[in-house]
Amino acid sequence: MKVLIIAVLTIFIVGGTCVFGIFAFPYWFYDKTVNQNYKTTWFYLDNYRPDFISLPPAQEVDFSGIDDPDLWRKFHFQNMLIPVPYPALNPFYSVRPEISYSPKDKKSHFSLIYTDIKDRVYNKLTLLPTMMFPDYLSEQRIFDLPIARLAISSKKSDIVWRDAFTKNISKWDIPIETMAYHLYLLNFRSSFLNKKVQRFFMYKNTKRVVLEMISDDKDYRQELILEKRGRSILSYMLFTKLEDQKAKKIRNQIVNNVEFMASTPSLTDIIIKEFKSLEFRDQITATGALFLASAWTHNPDRIEVLERAIYHLERGVKSQWQTIEAMQEPTNNFKPRNIPILEPLYLYYFNKYGRFFTTMDVKGLKLDPNLILKKKIALEQLKQDKQELLDSSENDIPPVQRTVEEQFNDLIEATKKTRRKIHQKIRMD
Repeated sequence: MKVLIIAVLTIFIVGGTCVFGIFAFPYWFYDKTVNQNYKTTWFYLDNYRPDFISLPPAQEVDFSGIDDPDLWRKFHFQNMLIPVPYPALNPFYSVRPEISYSPKDKKSHFSLIYTDIKDRVYNKLTLLPTMMFPDYLSEQRIFDLPIARLAISSKKSDIVWRDAFTKNISKWDIPIETMAYHLYLLNFRSSFLNKKVQRFFMYKNTKRVVLEMISDDKDYRQELILEKRGRSILSYMLFTKLEDQKAKKIRNQIVNNVEFMASTPSLTDIIIKEFKSLEFRDQITATGALFLASAWTHNPDRIEVLERAIYHLERGVKSQWQTIEAMQEPTNNFKPRNIPILEPLYLYYFNKYGRFFTTMDVKGLKLDPNLILKKKIALEQLKQDKQELLDSSENDIPPVQRTVEEQFNDLIEATKKTRRKIHQKIRMD
């Protein structure tokens, strides 16, 4: 009898232990995986950090922006409406567009540089490509389990986006379905946030997320700003000068007021019409450059937009030199305000198209000597082409005063002739 009782008790104990183990295992597994980075073939993370587990709540928006918002306006660049100080009105701040080209990956990059009137840089905003909302269901074996897949798939993308940057997942005494969803959030953070992200948070009552990155320039804070729109994530990189209240105010003005608006190539011609309606004195300054940069971002293949920008900026440099010389001011340290816009534009055009575009001599440039030489050659070629056009004209009517637009069109026609010569030479070679 004793043996029977012991046997029954043993069966009950072993069975109970097994049942308890089966029941308790998911909680043990979840706690070890989430809080101690336990690795198995079912769930494995290469990028694990304690701050992926316990997140701060969404932050309040800091509305301490600039003091003179009436001197700012929004320009449409790619798929964003971005606030900038309007150069024709703002006596405190300025902004210049900057386009660069990477021959290695054959991609163009567009930035806005926010400065004071002495060209001290406060902030830099770089537009980034739109990305689709990520799906990480195939990354972990545990997500193949029906209960896990159902728990994750039932969540709307807006909820996942919010929870990925605000939800604390450290508690283990939760339903199994919640465990599966929390493991998905952990995997989302591990995959979405690379090792250059120092800190991350979401703004309260928005879909806007800020990722503070490790900055190569220790004088500037680097942030990746992300905002979800439907299944798309729109983003830009923002650099802010450290320990500078003006830079902080500009940063807040940008982050709080950027809007997202669809881009279409037809906007290029609409914005060029706006540019043409400007006074000539505004067309040849940073104001005109902003309109043309905006037009270009909606259709980057429109090479004539870049040529128009160079044409007007060159005339702006000439005008700025004439102004300072007429005032009989010392010119040793003078730098025309168009130069920082024009130099990157020359470089972009040359790197992208393999030739130098220019329409006149420009004083004060600081370019690579090889580019200066190519600029001189391009000017000489342009001079010859203009002379050939003039000589071949059969019109004996005395020349009349031509508008700036007509002069620009003449120069474009002359440069088209140069391009045809280049293409013919390539074919012959």
